[in-house]
Amino acid sequence: FCGQDGCIRFHRAQFLDAFVNHLPEGIAHFGRRLLSYTPHEDGQSIKMTFADGSLEYCDVLIGCDGIKSMVRKQMFERNGVDEICNLRRFVEPVWSGITAYRGLISASAFSKDANGHLHSATQRPMMVCYS
Repeated sequence: FCGQDGCIRFHRAQFLDAFVNHLPEGIAHFGRRLLSYTPHEDGQSIKMTFADGSLEYCDVLIGCDGIKSMVRKQMFERNGVDEICNLRRFVEPVWSGITAYRGLISASAFSKDANGHLHSATQRPMMVCYS
């Protein structure tokens, strides 16, 4: 999100950890590939089918399944949705033509300036954008 001083960035894994750590035990499941989801016959829950043949049911399905998200794919391809929102074009990831590099450097590796302060990168995130 963007705050008063600009954007605050964090690693996707940190977001997922923070999210999952606030869920009740046994709610989040990992290590299986979702094949499809459909409304359950009871009209109240969602039936999920996984590649290992297992089925699960939930009240709320949150798609945090990455760039090739099956949740997003199915949601955008559902009948009627594409005609209204033209979302089918967002199903498959498309290269934007931009390459991003990042690196991590320990703050202790920076030397202090004449006033005894560490480099400004240790105090606030930095980002370079070209449009």
